[in-house]
Amino acid sequence: MRIRKRNFVGCAIALLIGCLVLAFLPETMAIAWHMRYGRTAKLANYAGSYDMRVPVLWWGLYDEGRWDITLINERGYLRRSLGDHRWARVTFSVKPEPVPGIERESALPQADRLMGTSTTTSKLIMAGQPTICFNAHNAKYPDIADIDCVPETTTRGLSASFLGDRSLTSEFFALLRGATKNY
Repeated sequence: MRIRKRNFVGCAIALLIGCLVLAFLPETMAIAWHMRYGRTAKLANYAGSYDMRVPVLWWGLYDEGRWDITLINERGYLRRSLGDHRWARVTFSVKPEPVPGIERESALPQADRLMGTSTTTSKLIMAGQPTICFNAHNAKYPDIADIDCVPETTTRGLSASFLGDRSLTSEFFALLRGATKNY
């Protein structure tokens, strides 16, 4: 009888832990990622390496050569069922851009007309380099932000993009300001 009770209690605890992991799967992934990589994501190429601080409930996916990392912020089943549907994907890359940001800015009117968007630009310093950010607004999806930040005058350096809930853009810009270049 005592063995049956222990088996029942053990199975109940395992089932409870499994349900909690499933209810908070993205959060569990974030904790596991931080246990493996710590609080900093690192990218490197021939021009240098970059460090980005990763917030606690975000987790990342590196590409094979560690030239790109995509940081993911999602809500688990329980938080989504309680009404928090926010999500975001942020990609940092050290791959060369096809054209500098200053040339992309001059092509904005034509690109906006073709894509049916209106794009605003802002400038900031990311990892010590002048950067220009393109924030595309689409009337069909007003709650979704699509932001692309590239080096202003060169094709080499750190670039970043954001796709997700507009309410999380402040976290994106905090990530940009916190990026550092290691010389």
